[in-house]
Amino acid sequence: QGEAIARLPNVAALVLIGLCIGSIDRQRLAVSIPLLIALTTALGGGLYLWLPRELFGGFGNENFITEFMVATLPFSFAALATGASGKVTWRRAIPSGLLGAAGLAAGVGYLGFASNSHGRYMAAVLFFAVVAGACLYFRRWFWAAVLGLAGANAALYSGWDNGREFTRAILERAELVVNTSFLWLERPFFGWGLGSFNHQYPRLQEAHLAFLNTDSALLHPETVFAGATHNEYAQALAELGIVGFAFLAAIGVCVVASLVLRSRWQTASGVKRGRRVAPEKRQADMLDYAAAASLLGLMLFALVSFPWQNPHTALLTALCCGLIAQGGPRFVFRVPRFARALGAVA
Repeated sequence: QGEAIARLPNVAALVLIGLCIGSIDRQRLAVSIPLLIALTTALGGGLYLWLPRELFGGFGNENFITEFMVATLPFSFAALATGASGKVTWRRAIPSGLLGAAGLAAGVGYLGFASNSHGRYMAAVLFFAVVAGACLYFRRWFWAAVLGLAGANAALYSGWDNGREFTRAILERAELVVNTSFLWLERPFFGWGLGSFNHQYPRLQEAHLAFLNTDSALLHPETVFAGATHNEYAQALAELGIVGFAFLAAIGVCVVASLVLRSRWQTASGVKRGRRVAPEKRQADMLDYAAAASLLGLMLFALVSFPWQNPHTALLTALCCGLIAQGGPRFVFRVPRFARALGAVA
């Protein structure tokens, strides 16, 4: 209960940030957000070089800083593109270009030469997948095939699957997901509640041994503290059940639908249609695509880690959702005053 209560203000703050993004002018966001995120990426790389290596730039874990670097790279590229586009004044173009280049250098430099996390291979997979997908979208079949084969060959010859450390990491995460699935099956519809994983998981920490032919637990001894499932989707099912997971999935579907529809919209003035208000439609811009690429990376990391439980990547997720949803269709309803008061009290 204490962990759940502690998480509620964090969740409320992230939701509020995502909603407040919609009230800020888009042109200001298009310049300021990539610039600020590129600045944090460059600072993260600088802190990694300055602080002791075991602190990992202040992130505390090699996977945490790797996830952050991967998720912020699209915004560093957007900042560099904004500075070189010629569509902004030189006072904005110079800082955007310099910080974008610094952010790209810090991110690519860390992932390519300093990181020992296997997450950097996921970043490479994400890059080839996004570029190949763009080629497919624009019907460049040859380049899509070339990039797909190049990515597959790079993965096969990189040696990413060699070594006991990689095998141990995969098996440990598989164990966590299997045991968390048993936890979910105990309360499949509504789950055990927000923040309940660390309290409930020790009961089933070795449940997998009942049907797997193995003589030892990967997370042995029994006192080892898992901390998280290292799979956000499995943990969401265990804590929130099918109902809560469906609600979160609906938010994700709305974000994806907003981006897809916006890519097809033509600029038009808002027209009021009964209770549905269609505001001024805007086409998808570079900020939308940077946010989508960042979200795609975080969704990929969520399969083997817990980026939405760490403040830096959780905040980035809220920002990306707010940026993509900004300017979407709104529904206006007349709410009586007493209902507003009840909502405020609740």
